[in-house]
Amino acid sequence: MKAVRQSQLLQTLAQPRALCATLVILMLTGPLVAYLDEFSAQLMTHVAFALVFLSGPVNAAKNDREWWLTTIFAASALLTGLFSPLLDELVLVDSVLSATFFAYLCYLTARNLFRAETTVTDGTLWTAVNTYIIAGMFFAFLYNAVNAVLPHAFAGQFLQSPVREGIDAFIYFSFATLTTVGYGDLTPNHVFVATLAYMEALFGQLYLAILVARLVGLYSASNKT
Repeated sequence: MKAVRQSQLLQTLAQPRALCATLVILMLTGPLVAYLDEFSAQLMTHVAFALVFLSGPVNAAKNDREWWLTTIFAASALLTGLFSPLLDELVLVDSVLSATFFAYLCYLTARNLFRAETTVTDGTLWTAVNTYIIAGMFFAFLYNAVNAVLPHAFAGQFLQSPVREGIDAFIYFSFATLTTVGYGDLTPNHVFVATLAYMEALFGQLYLAILVARLVGLYSASNKT
């Protein structure tokens, strides 16, 4: 019975919608923890990251090598994240490891999305959403890593906001850039950050254009069969 329950849990986590749910939980953690005490805020944040780090490898990996690589990246990022509040030097390491995890996870989900298929399923649509969100998370941790090396790489009133601190500010900036919203309350203050920002904006536009063409092609192919 216990083995059956474990198998059912893995099957649930392997669903693209489960990965999407954990990503959304992670994104919603920021505004919630701002009003909690430090211990509760860190606990909720680590739990949210753990959910993503658990569901990511199970969902996207298609063989043992991919599973081990993704799991190693996830475990390393989670461990450094646990100790980063104690050592400021670990903030950069944690950001780089987390960016590596999301970069590899983005590659795996995008590969699963754009591999040869004949039909558009619910899993295809969930995977498309996951890839877009994961790409935004990758850039967020990349910005956080740059900020750890170049403390004045960003400027704007948003940095003084009590609602979001640390990675939450860069998640906000990343998705504002990815969707080309650009509110202007947090802006690049270094040429390297500006380059990353327009590369992310370009990726966001190309992804949507290519994705729509891909889904239309799959839909047309399924109707011809």
